[in-house]
Amino acid sequence: MATNRRDFIKTSSLVMGGILFAPKFLNAKNSNNADLGLRVRKSVNTLTSTDPDLLAYKKAVEVMKARSANDPKSWAFQAAIHNDFCPHGNWFFLPWHRAYLKYFEEICREASGKPDFNLPYWDWTEYPQIPSSFWG
Repeated sequence: MATNRRDFIKTSSLVMGGILFAPKFLNAKNSNNADLGLRVRKSVNTLTSTDPDLLAYKKAVEVMKARSANDPKSWAFQAAIHNDFCPHGNWFFLPWHRAYLKYFEEICREASGKPDFNLPYWDWTEYPQIPSSFWG
């Protein structure tokens, strides 16, 4: 049976995915998301002003804004990355933005001091106005 390039890449990807991710799932003690390394983001429109993730996000933004603009973990540096490199209107937008938000969330987690912080999401298709909790 002849193998073409597409089948080889697909099979290799599945094998590598299994090698990389199977140990994490096989070692899970129960179905708790934390045991699986999964993080759940909450809609910002469902959060109260005292929600721990929203308070942690506000603290993270304050810490990031206090950092030098040359610091890769500063608010200004992260904003510049997004402004200068985000491929809006391009097929690459979704994978680029997913990776950007992953690292941004890690920066916020460190800056907030809350190791279980999850970045709230904003569904702009349902709520077209920027949520008030993102202001001030």
